Amino acid sequence: MEDLASKEEVLWKQRAKALWLAEGDRNTRYFHARANERRLNKEIKMINDSMGREIVGVEGIRKVISDYFGSIFATTRPLNAAMEEVIASVERQVTETMNNELIQPFTTEEIKQALD
Repeated sequence: MEDLASKEEVLWKQRAKALWLAEGDRNTRYFHARANERRLNKEIKMINDSMGREIVGVEGIRKVISDYFGSIFATTRPLNAAMEEVIASVERQVTETMNNELIQPFTTEEIKQALD
């Protein structure tokens, strides 16, 4: 029985393709009807927000999607005691003297030297 249903499904897919090939490019009314049908089937009509509420309407759906991905890709900097301890245990490579030299503005001579 399942095999028969599978074969029938294949038959209908083949007939739909044949009709599309025969009518799709020639019959613009048919072409537009099929295109609109596909667009409507793919349209998001409702979505659940983070609280589980159903949201409808383009603007509401847009906000839910934006909030969702915004929360996923947002950066947070949790500096708790453990993080502070890890940072404190990292040995400094740049000394205070080196840092003071690095933050000085470039001199005209250094710029000329770099361009030559």
